[in-house]
Amino acid sequence: MQSSIAVVMATCQGERFIAAQLASLANQTRRPDRLVVSDDCSTDATPSLVEAFAANAPFPVAIHRNQRRLGYTCNFISATRRTDADIILFADQDDIWLPGKVAAVGEALETGRDLVIGHDIALIDAEGQMLVPSYFRRLDTDRLPASLCIKGCSLAFRRELISSWGWPGPRSGASHDLWIASLAMAAGRRGVLDRVLVEHRLHGANASGWFVRPERLHAARRALRELTPFRGWAERDVFLECYYPLGRPLRPDAVAAEVARRPAMADARALARFGRAARFHRGFVRYFPGASHRQV
Repeated sequence: MQSSIAVVMATCQGERFIAAQLASLANQTRRPDRLVVSDDCSTDATPSLVEAFAANAPFPVAIHRNQRRLGYTCNFISATRRTDADIILFADQDDIWLPGKVAAVGEALETGRDLVIGHDIALIDAEGQMLVPSYFRRLDTDRLPASLCIKGCSLAFRRELISSWGWPGPRSGASHDLWIASLAMAAGRRGVLDRVLVEHRLHGANASGWFVRPERLHAARRALRELTPFRGWAERDVFLECYYPLGRPLRPDAVAAEVARRPAMADARALARFGRAARFHRGFVRYFPGASHRQV
């Protein structure tokens, strides 16, 4: 029995590229059971283009228009709350999905233990010209692992992940994609497909940046060697990518003191059931203050 699949798309001023993205969703070999579009107060033709697509789409399309601007992270979270599908895929408004994306990630989540599945992506410019055929290969040239690919367009997750752990608090600073990737990593239930399934468009007005700066990560590795052990380099590299943008020291004693200062952090002990080192547990919740964690 197949799981139900929903695609959630956060839109805002996306008229230039959204028609191509919607067409790529309709062209999937396994079509989603539902598309949920949450528009963040667009003043251009984005809503009308989505409505025109919905009129003849090969699957149901739900359209919601926010009363006030939420920002891309909260808009994505809002969209996920409007579906009860078993599997949820994030969709940017300006990408192009290759025809086998929904089928590939759906099968991976249905047949394995993973709660989150990621995959390789290609990078294209505003005109659709290829910039980077494989982001995984680009990372590899800098001796960085594929697990650092945590862009939302490359992630799909099972609803039980969010049903059990919830979304971060409004002041956590965690993006929707970083949140689910990190939760699944902490649980040891994040998988990666070595297949390019999305052409991610870089056009100068993207809501979030992309390229990992290797020098930043290598500096973080040197500074945070105390924060091991992990089960492997991939886990540690993702952890560093989550933390280093904070610009704050993460010495184990400082992290422990912060956790002790926040009574709500006691729930983080549940992470120990996943067999991770205590330092990783304390560091993980340091990035997500106010979050409630329960075992998946």
